[in-house]
Amino acid sequence: MLNSFVKLLMTSILLFQNSVSVEEGPATEPITISGYIKQTGLNNNIPIYLKMDEGHPYAFVYIKVFVNDELVINVEEITKYISTGVYEINGFTYEDEIKNVRIEINYLEENVATSICEINLKGPSFSKHQSYYTNSFVATETNPIQIDFTFKGENANFTYIHEHVAITNNYYSSTSTRFVLFPDFSISLYNMEDKLEFCELRLFCKFEDSDLLYKYSSYTSIDLPLIEVSENKYKIIDEYRFYINNKTGMIYEKQTYECDDELLPLFIPLSLGNNITISYELHFSNLGLNYSDYIFTGQYNFYTSLIGDNTQFGSILSYKYEQIFKELEGITYA
Repeated sequence: MLNSFVKLLMTSILLFQNSVSVEEGPATEPITISGYIKQTGLNNNIPIYLKMDEGHPYAFVYIKVFVNDELVINVEEITKYISTGVYEINGFTYEDEIKNVRIEINYLEENVATSICEINLKGPSFSKHQSYYTNSFVATETNPIQIDFTFKGENANFTYIHEHVAITNNYYSSTSTRFVLFPDFSISLYNMEDKLEFCELRLFCKFEDSDLLYKYSSYTSIDLPLIEVSENKYKIIDEYRFYINNKTGMIYEKQTYECDDELLPLFIPLSLGNNITISYELHFSNLGLNYSDYIFTGQYNFYTSLIGDNTQFGSILSYKYEQIFKELEGITYA
């Protein structure tokens, strides 16, 4: 009977020890903390995520966060539960705004040195990244969108995460078509949550007597739709949405009574010349948390061998399916 009582007592003691923390005595080293801070664009609170990597598992600590030397967060927490909270500071209100963020964590008894992490976080950069006549273009935003850190005492290590964009396109040269197509073009986004629907094509030429939008006496602006072909990778859709004027050979977005009924891809009318080079830019605007612009620059070369009087060529047959131009009688093209 006594032996049974002793066994029961010992079992109860073990169960009690397993259900509560065992006193480990005062800490002898500074607490080790890891976490990260995220960029959030403009006018959004900035979250700071923290967790304890090494330290007393059930001790009270204070967490202080200073922004530009002003104390904005001062809380007490049990070490084990540091990771359950999100510590937010006020967001950015203008581009390139800098916030010096200092995090201090220590046991309430302060028996050891305080663990300190200091970070300079910059607001959205609104940068412009542009390629110059190359088949591929990789641009990395220098302003990080996330900073990972680990710190113990006064020692801290950082890892920076950046947004970047990769664009590829084969050099465009045409000998038998006036279509402007993008079969090989692709754009890939990294560390961005954007979903792309359109980009802007800027053709540095003017289409006289066309309804295409000519802006700032500089370029013709055309919106091109995009499709996501795999995760965060996009291609341009070569839509059949343009009309040709049967009297002038000019391109239109909206059909008039002079336009043919058949819809065509984007094309360059003969009125711009037979052997021409047109510079272009593809604009992807306000991408990422830095609201940056990524611009792909190139040139189109159109070389067309016509038969007979150049003014007698145009119409749909001049643009469709890369056919050799056929002479049409009685029509003078612009």
